Amino acid sequence: MNTAHMTEFGRIAVTIKVGDQKVGARIGGAGAPIILFHSLLADSSSFDPLARLLAATHRVVVLDLPGFGNSDWVNGGLEAVADRLAAAIREFNYTQAPSFWAMAMADLWPC
Repeated sequence: MNTAHMTEFGRIAVTIKVGDQKVGARIGGAGAPIILFHSLLADSSSFDPLARLLAATHRVVVLDLPGFGNSDWVNGGLEAVADRLAAAIREFNYTQAPSFWAMAMADLWPC
């Protein structure tokens, strides 16, 4: 991670270098890591209320998907997006496997 600064919510905003590209993230809390992915219909701020609650008991990482926030665009579709995010997550070097939660249309409009 090359850069970091505090955000208005007390979380740290970081830029993760993946090759010659960057992935933006906000990090807060302490404990077991949990990584949150926003949908393609929103941005990472959609997780702000949940991230604040989870940060009381977890190390919360809210990633900006490629093309959103502080993350560079990626060509190649969803597989390229997944590869970029996986490479960014590896940069954290967690010793404990993180939990993941993603927001999708099904989360917004359950059947």
